Amino acid sequence: MAEKNSIEHGARVLSQNGRKVRVVVLRDDACSSCHARKMCKTHSKQEMEIECDAPQGRSFSSGEEVRVVIAQGTEKAALMYGYVYPLIVLVVAVVLFSFIVSSQALVALFSILCVALYYIVLRLFGSHVDKRINIYIK
Repeated sequence: MAEKNSIEHGARVLSQNGRKVRVVVLRDDACSSCHARKMCKTHSKQEMEIECDAPQGRSFSSGEEVRVVIAQGTEKAALMYGYVYPLIVLVVAVVLFSFIVSSQALVALFSILCVALYYIVLRLFGSHVDKRINIYIK
């Protein structure tokens, strides 16, 4: 049973590297009991591959069935990092570049480059994001 206000799904182990385990969450198991399934973008995928933390001192073999827990508050942090912050970067960049550059095409190009830069920085500082987004194997 999942902790209060957390989300728990069945998954299959793909590989393990130290404490990091790559698992694939099957859509049927993950979405059938979720209250947000109609609003979620993952409903179009049959399988979703994620990397999560394994319990200390435990090893998993490829193909093993496990339970993945997404801790309370994690979905909000993921939403902020994945959608809200990039939207803010885009809007600020469009406003800023529209005052600096007269060409709308250049404003659009520079704004999209700013969002791309945001995702590159997010990828480089992934350890900070990993601390905020807590997905682990039960």
